[in-house]
Amino acid sequence: MSAGSRIADALLGSPIPPPNWLDPRFAGSGWRAPRGPRLRSYRFMSAEAVKVELAERESHLNAPVIQGWAWLLGLALLAVEIAGLTRTRSADEALTLVMVLAPLPAWIVTVVAAAAVSRDVQLVDGSVFVRSWLGEWLGLRGRRLGAATSIRWSRASARRLELSSDAGGASVGLLLWPSSSVDALERRLRAWSEPPGHHPRRHGERGR
Repeated sequence: MSAGSRIADALLGSPIPPPNWLDPRFAGSGWRAPRGPRLRSYRFMSAEAVKVELAERESHLNAPVIQGWAWLLGLALLAVEIAGLTRTRSADEALTLVMVLAPLPAWIVTVVAAAAVSRDVQLVDGSVFVRSWLGEWLGLRGRRLGAATSIRWSRASARRLELSSDAGGASVGLLLWPSSSVDALERRLRAWSEPPGHHPRRHGERGR
């Protein structure tokens, strides 16, 4: 992977690592936090809780997160707000007010707008659903496209994927998808569209 691709994936992924207990190794035994000398209690995650969370994460191909670019934007806007708070009284009061009050609403509007156009493809009980990140945050189920084995797909462009089945269709923009998520999506689509025992397609082949 080139340096540019690594930077792009960092900006489109979450800088927050998954919790320590979210590991397949703990799906059989559960996870217990290390107990320090000053701690009277410790955290425990049962094996069942680990399995449920792993299954939930596995069902998503582009799960909603606050991406790296949003964190950087938040830091930049925080710097603007701090600068506004430290301006002298003789400075322009209107500009100072904007610098103090505007950053948080601006960040929220930007993140919500990005979440409204970002899409996740999810497999739930053998059916494929497409929904926006905003829809996921609001608990909406999304658009059901049908059984995974019935999905047809094609690349409309380098940054857009068309999904369809007898139950309907959806256009999935990939602009805000990390390359790892795009690769996972294409692998999953190939697996869904090929019958058991079928040899995998050669690299570069698309759709059905």
